[in-house]
Amino acid sequence: MLKYPTMTQARKFIDLSKKIDRDIVLPYYPLCPENTLPDVFDMLYNLYKKLLLQYPAENILLLGGSSGGNLAFGLVSHINAQREKLPKPGKIYASSPGTMLITDKEKTRAAALNKTDVVMSTSALETIFDCMAGGRIVPNYMKYLQCGNYSGLKSAYLCFGGDEIFSAAAYSIKASLEKYGVDVTLEIGEGLYHCYSVMPLVKEARQGYENMIEYCIVLSQSIRLYKQQDQEDNF
Repeated sequence: MLKYPTMTQARKFIDLSKKIDRDIVLPYYPLCPENTLPDVFDMLYNLYKKLLLQYPAENILLLGGSSGGNLAFGLVSHINAQREKLPKPGKIYASSPGTMLITDKEKTRAAALNKTDVVMSTSALETIFDCMAGGRIVPNYMKYLQCGNYSGLKSAYLCFGGDEIFSAAAYSIKASLEKYGVDVTLEIGEGLYHCYSVMPLVKEARQGYENMIEYCIVLSQSIRLYKQQDQEDNF
């Protein structure tokens, strides 16, 4: 939510689209600090409504890294907070989704990871989320993935680097998802960094990238089956 993807990063989504045989929509959402978290969620909510005109909800996968992972999960909570009762996406893949920390256990664990996290720190985390809120009071689900309402979501894949501060909240987020009946896969890459699965810069990160591809392809296969059945029904 602080900068747009570079052209090089955007091109990588073309490669990813080919690998998983899926359409990919890359949202260029309003950036902070000129805009705030509620503005971003409203934009994504309206975009999601447009996607529902073209794709069945169960065939939509939300994929995000870092703040994008936060938005992917937060969008489900945002949908549940509205009156329209839209159907939820079929799956979410989130690499190192950002979140504020709640419990003393999370904060203590995160503080210990400050020395190994090469991207984020606990002090920077507070500053960044204050910037994103822009002085507005925002719902807890926009700040804490542990407080989300994930009713209606069926499947989620959580991936964290073992050396990053956000991994301190991994099990809390997993528990929150499971409370709503979500089938959750949790991957923590020992000794690895923030968003390693979507940025496999070292060979040790490659397996995380392959796991992401496999998770997305499973949904892609279900889409092909859906299309085949739809064609048979129309024959």
